[in-house]
Parts: sequence; C-alpha cells; structure tokens
Amino acid sequence: MQYLLWLLVLYALVACHQAAPPGGDRTQAASSHLVETITVKPYPLNQIMTYAGTLEARRIARIFTQETGKITRLPYYEGDKVTKGAVLVQLEDSLLQAELNKATTVYQQITANTKRLQKLVKTNAIAKNDLEQMETDAAVAKAEVSILQTRLDYSKIYAPFSGLLSERLAEPYDVVPAQTHVLTLIDRDSIVVNITPSEKIISQLSLQKVVSIQIDALGQQFYAGRITRIFPTVDSQTRLGTVEISLNKLPNDAKVGQFCRVKIELTTTPRLSIPYIALRRDNQGEYVFLLDAENKVHRQAVQIGLRLADRIEIIHGLNEGQSIVTKGFLGLNPEMIVQLVNAELN
Repeated sequence: MQYLLWLLVLYALVACHQAAPPGGDRTQAASSHLVETITVKPYPLNQIMTYAGTLEARRIARIFTQETGKITRLPYYEGDKVTKGAVLVQLEDSLLQAELNKATTVYQQITANTKRLQKLVKTNAIAKNDLEQMETDAAVAKAEVSILQTRLDYSKIYAPFSGLLSERLAEPYDVVPAQTHVLTLIDRDSIVVNITPSEKIISQLSLQKVVSIQIDALGQQFYAGRITRIFPTVDSQTRLGTVEISLNKLPNDAKVGQFCRVKIELTTTPRLSIPYIALRRDNQGEYVFLLDAENKVHRQAVQIGLRLADRIEIIHGLNEGQSIVTKGFLGLNPEMIVQLVNAELN
C-alpha cells in the first residue's frame, strides 16, 4: 500500500513538471493549445415533428332502408367497387306497385269527373259547391299517388357516389324494417389522416404545406401529402388542435383504419444559436468558452432555449459576431491563450 502511494506521488510530480515549462511561462504553454471556433449568428432551426394518425374516409355513406320490406336484391359485397348510380338495394315492391296503380286509377277517375262537373257548372246544372268538393277529392287523390310513388322509389336504393363497399349488414330475403342500416359505402379518394399537434405547432402550419406519410402496414416507404384543413378550434384542456392531411396519391393497398405516421418539417425564424457540442455544463450551469480579440478564452454563462437537432438556441449571454470554441476542450481553462486551427463562420 505504501509503495502504491509513492508511485501516485511520483506520477503527480512528473505531470506537474510537464505542465509547467521552465521559467513558469504559463502563457507560452497555453498558446500551443489548439481549438476550433465558430462565429455566433442567427440561424434558422429546422425541426421534424412526427405525429401518429389513422387513415379514415372523410366521405362515408351509410345506407339505410326507408321502407319496410323483403330484400330481393343486394348485389355487392365488402371490398366491391361501386359506381355512382348503381342499384345497391332492392326491396319487394309488388304491393306498393299495386297500391300505386289503384291510387292512379282513382285519381284519373276523379279527374275525369271533375272535368264533367266543370262543364255542368257553366250551364248551372249543378251547384258550384259540388265542383269544389270534387276538385278537393282530385287534389287528395293526386297527393296519394305522389306518396305511393315516393314510397315505391324508396324501395330501390342507388349509390350516391363511386366508391368501395365496406360493410354488408343484411342478406337477400331478409325482411327489414324502415331505417335499417344495410350497407356502408366509402369514397377512397376522400381518405385522409387527422393529427393533433399542439397549439404552438399549429401556429407554424399553413394549408398545402408538404408533409411525408408512412403507413406502417405498407413498410418503410414514405408517401407525399399536404395539409388540406386546419380545424379552427383547440381543445381547452389538452391545448391540442386537429389538422387534416391528404395523400397526393393513395397507395392501392391502403385501407381505412391503418396506422400511419406523419412527418412535418418546420423551419423557425432565424434565432441566435450555436452547435450543441459548443455548450458546456457544470454545477454552476451552462456556459461556453468565449474568445476575445487576443485569442484568450473566457467562461461565458448562457441561458439556453429550444434545442433542434444538433443546435441549441441561446436566449441570453451571447451576441451576434462573437467567437466561441467548438473543439479542443480537453485541458482548456479560462484565461488561456489559444491557437486557432480554423475560425469557421457558421
């Protein structure tokens, strides 16, 4: 143990001898310390934000029956492509058709009788009240025909737009009541991703800003997209808003409900910043090594702000045009005079 102690003392003496040149010229020794520097100036900070989202269709048609009846035709299944105007659902309509035929016949008969009464009124053969009653009956009969025609039209449901069938909730020969959900149709061209950035980030976004979208189920490829809608409200509890992202070209295998990631690159206004490697820390806080005109280094305390990638914002402590050390920290101490390897402007 004593032998080990002597070795440590000897090592310390040798180190001190090497560190202090003859004559005690510490300034001369420091002048051989090599450093790299940069000049402090405002710099735009680029930030890439990633948000999770889900593919969802903005345009969805949930097909409900408006009449009670037996399904006689239901030609499409989940995943089938449907063109606008195609018949999606057909209900049994024979009874409605018969009622419509009956009502039409009654209306035609009343219309004919009304015309005859109009002629008789002109010759004062009948009272005018009789004609008015007949005209009222004709209007009621006409309304009954219109109602039955509408109900008959409801027995056949057409596709409101071209799209993909995503749900089939009934089968042919099922007897369904009115207001029964039987099919769901989605428009693939309306598929979007909604993300929820913070209110601070939303203020930096604009419509048509280009973004990148990765759909996890389809691999590592990124697809181009753009911001198509920025919702006008922010949640008062979470301070998060909603932003709608549209893909420029939807991949063939993309499906509603798939998980995806949206990457948005933000560029802030130029701010005073330095490379993160130039920032030092100790128990007194953050600082940098500042060079004066005689290449002497000084400890300069700084207040830092936002860190983006490999740069850190300086809120207080430095001014534009000052030089700071970025490399050569080993053995570097305040008040040392250093030699610049390269003074690279940043």
